[in-house]
Amino acid sequence: MLAPELAEGMPPKTSVQANFENLETADPDEIQREKARNASQFLQWTNRLLRQYRAVTRRADIIELTRAQASPFRFESVGTAAGPEWSTAIAYEATGPQPAPLTVEQTADAVREGLLSGNDPSVADLFLLDAERALHQGRFREAVLFCWSTIDSVFNLNTTPWSTLSSWGSGPLAETS
Repeated sequence: MLAPELAEGMPPKTSVQANFENLETADPDEIQREKARNASQFLQWTNRLLRQYRAVTRRADIIELTRAQASPFRFESVGTAAGPEWSTAIAYEATGPQPAPLTVEQTADAVREGLLSGNDPSVADLFLLDAERALHQGRFREAVLFCWSTIDSVFNLNTTPWSTLSSWGSGPLAETS
């Protein structure tokens, strides 16, 4: 049986919860640190569950979550009475990739210059933009792959092809021309 399709533009919403044994403290700073640790651990567990579910169902549309996507993390005290500090939510803001701080004129001039040069943008620059976007969308493994592709493209761009090494002097390649 397949999961029902989501309405266009509607993000899926699934509530998940976990129980944590927390410190008995009234220090607000220590409570915030403990709640942040709980939220991080809970996010790791959730992403592990999502990876397993994605692999089993073969659904490529299932992705890991960022803190901002899973936010807000809500806390509820169960059992012994706890102060209100334990039940306040932690919210993380999504910043997203930031565009270059250019004016419209600067952007138009740079685009025009690039088009007139006849050269495409650097592959490394494009891969880094793709990596940054993947990172902010929670596609962490893709972000790593894009970063490795960037390193590879820069390395290959700065590597001299074997066919031109003969011009460097004597040696086996110089004698085979």
